[in-house]
Amino acid sequence: SKIPLAGLRYTFIGEPGQRPVSLRQALLAEPDPALLEKLFRTFGPNWWMQRRPYTFRLAQEYDRKLPSHYTLEPAAGKGALFDGRAGPEEVGWRVGDVVTLRHFRVVERKPDGQLSLRGETRPGRPPLRLRWLSPTNPEGATARVVATRDSLLEEWTAGFDKASFHRHSLLEPLAALPGLLNETVSGTQSTIHGDLNLENVLVGPGGLVWLIDFANTRDGHTLFDFAHLAAEIIAHVLLPPAVPAETYPSLLLEDGGGPLLRALREIAGRCLFNPDQPREYDLALALSCLGALKHSNLDAAARWRLYVAAGWAVRF
Repeated sequence: SKIPLAGLRYTFIGEPGQRPVSLRQALLAEPDPALLEKLFRTFGPNWWMQRRPYTFRLAQEYDRKLPSHYTLEPAAGKGALFDGRAGPEEVGWRVGDVVTLRHFRVVERKPDGQLSLRGETRPGRPPLRLRWLSPTNPEGATARVVATRDSLLEEWTAGFDKASFHRHSLLEPLAALPGLLNETVSGTQSTIHGDLNLENVLVGPGGLVWLIDFANTRDGHTLFDFAHLAAEIIAHVLLPPAVPAETYPSLLLEDGGGPLLRALREIAGRCLFNPDQPREYDLALALSCLGALKHSNLDAAARWRLYVAAGWAVRF
């Protein structure tokens, strides 16, 4: 059957005969840090520079970037109670466990009919998030755990030279993840875009930059957008395919990942709660890089760069 499709092209920052391009296209053509500076100067005063004091547990802001806590499929019989009123740290299901779902609500229906589920939100804590491999109502359903967050992250990083982290004095990110999520951050809160990816920034004539797609705009951790954009640059722009994977840790350590990442770090530095404590940004970058591993359009080389960058960010 035919599926109706629609397209949308933004032309409001172009000129006759010259259409805007995405930031990805612009940076691949010329990796100019000035575009990042223009983005900050344009939107910073009314967005990221609001900077209200904000103390939070890192999971409260960044758990949402990581894969769902569990992926489940319908099963027969009756399993142990899996209550959506619990917090992620209070349950420990494994692949193959059979459970009965209670108190989860549907928050998104995927194009393939699968559902995203969410448990109850508690102050300062992230809710349980599930991927339900069925279009049916999950309430009271029996389900089998087919993947956990940990099993997915292990799958996406299988075959990586994790021993090289020790050689380069980097932190191995998956081993550190539970501790990172539990850290308390003294930061700031501002209006943020919420999905500052390379396709949501348009570049027009003269280097004019503009944002589109505000579906995820909200009040949140001020550095959230910069860390997200840095992970996008690492995955899609930073290095040509010909650069050997084993050289990437050295490149990060020697020059901070190049001019684009250094520029983003400098911009983020203007928004730190304490300019002498850049770990606020490093933590956000590490979790953004780990969260980006879930994107299906990444090859092994891009995932390796993200994984190394996560370990590099929190080594400081």
